[in-house]
Amino acid sequence: MSSSIIDPYKAAKIGALQSLKIAPKAMSRLSEVVKNLEETTAELRFFWDEQKRLRVTGQVAAQMDVLCQRCLEPMPLNLEVAVNAAVVWTEEQVTQLSSELEPWIGEEERVNAQELLEDELLLALPIMPAHEQQDCEGLSSFTTEPNEEPGERQKPFADLASLIKTTDD
Repeated sequence: MSSSIIDPYKAAKIGALQSLKIAPKAMSRLSEVVKNLEETTAELRFFWDEQKRLRVTGQVAAQMDVLCQRCLEPMPLNLEVAVNAAVVWTEEQVTQLSSELEPWIGEEERVNAQELLEDELLLALPIMPAHEQQDCEGLSSFTTEPNEEPGERQKPFADLASLIKTTDD
């Protein structure tokens, strides 16, 4: 499917698998926070569940480069995110959803799958991306070895004890 604007009612009625390819320039918010975003692909299935909710399940995948937070060099990141959502139209419907479902808010009986998939990818980005420890040239505070022996602990305020006068006034 070439368009990212989908009529979820029609898609659920036929129960077909919707395939999307989204160009990097169409995902401007994601492109601002990553480097070298490649084409994003998604497979989505719209259907009605037992509770008569309009549901979307599937997978979205994207390849990009992000900055390693240790060495500040680019590193490849492949994101594959499972989609488990319900299409809703109002904020009240959002509050009625169970916590396992993401709300996809539609407008005028349509959903913009590109925007919603971009949201899913943004939420899946790691908070602090970093190379594997052995592959990273940056220093990590978790890998530094203590440079003092266990018995040689320094006490920075030890000299203050000599300054305290003990007088019986």
